Amino acid sequence: DVERSRGLGDVYKRQGYYTTCLCTVRPDQGGMSGKEKIGIGDWVIIDGAKRDRLVWSGDLHIANRVVYNTSGDYALARNSLQTLADGQFKTGEYPACSIADIGENAADDFMEYTIWQVINSWDYYLYSGDKAFLVRNYAGIKKALNWLDQHTDTNGVIRQNPFKGGMNYSYTLWRFGAVSYMNALYYLGLKAGAKIALAMDDPGEAQIYLARAERIKHWFNAYFWDKKLSCYRDTKRDRSHHPLDGNVFAILSGLADEAKAGAVLSFIDANLRLAWGDRQVDRAFRFPHKVPILSGHNYKNVMPFINAFDVLARYKLGEDDSALNLIRRCWGYMVKNDPNFTTWEWIGKKAEPDFAFTSLAHPWSAGATFILTEYILGIRPLEPGYARYLIEPHPSDLSWAKGAVPTPNGL
Repeated sequence: DVERSRGLGDVYKRQGYYTTCLCTVRPDQGGMSGKEKIGIGDWVIIDGAKRDRLVWSGDLHIANRVVYNTSGDYALARNSLQTLADGQFKTGEYPACSIADIGENAADDFMEYTIWQVINSWDYYLYSGDKAFLVRNYAGIKKALNWLDQHTDTNGVIRQNPFKGGMNYSYTLWRFGAVSYMNALYYLGLKAGAKIALAMDDPGEAQIYLARAERIKHWFNAYFWDKKLSCYRDTKRDRSHHPLDGNVFAILSGLADEAKAGAVLSFIDANLRLAWGDRQVDRAFRFPHKVPILSGHNYKNVMPFINAFDVLARYKLGEDDSALNLIRRCWGYMVKNDPNFTTWEWIGKKAEPDFAFTSLAHPWSAGATFILTEYILGIRPLEPGYARYLIEPHPSDLSWAKGAVPTPNGL
């Protein structure tokens, strides 16, 4: 097969890198027309080669890490992040995407993406060592984290408004109230905010964020843990749905202790596993009116975006073989079934892209590319700009691995 003839790394790294390159454009080539001004600098990364063609912060979490581990083009990552930072609303919310074309109406619909912007800002500094970026944006980051705090309940648990701001990356799922995925992500965002504050010599602000994170840690399991199924529910009120995202982010954030994390992984393998990846949720959501794009969309669809975090959760638990198996199932499936060698926005319930508008070149699905470097090859930064770094390979059944990692100081 392709992997055996060309090598695992050659296949999956090139697949994600090629997709990200296809979605790197001049800032005046965005929008559905390809002629909208959507960013700053020389080049930015957009969500897909067709449809939106905007800079989206959630997508950048994967796309920028692909860049950090391949070309090392920190200016490209910085331009994309600064585009969104410069568009910050007066409230403190960051725009989810470029405020242009369809983004003019969608940019303030995603509370989640303000959290991603904070996390991505820390990641950029960790990989690049570019402290000037933090200096320029620190006031905005503090404003964003305070805006998020205004959307928490009396226990410090973040809540989504069912109307404005109630959308998530999986935009056909209307979630509201206390959502497990959002709170695990918010916890990670607060941790990232604390690291940024410490980097800015502001320990008092860091302590504020850590205290907020501690409140989430205290309440997370009481809100979301399903004792009967030994996994996390989608929302505090919804006892019928158990999503992939909320469960893998509970592991990645450390909100799930060792026993719960192991149980969660068992639940995923028993209830969400498909031949082409792990699906979004254990049962379909029912909508009052039959709308093809909504009905059951999140039931059997596989989102490579979230499958990347699924892989990372498995590595965190030391489940190296199952992590590599998921890479082969999800990204291997796209390699074998796409002659253009790109990563899809999602894999539909019939194991193929299921709508005419589905993007077949979507960098948010390119996670395997950076994971191969950071976990199979095993090289990732521990301090900003690779001042300290870890070399810890996870080869599983591979007999060898080799590679080079770009850093601010060279390969």
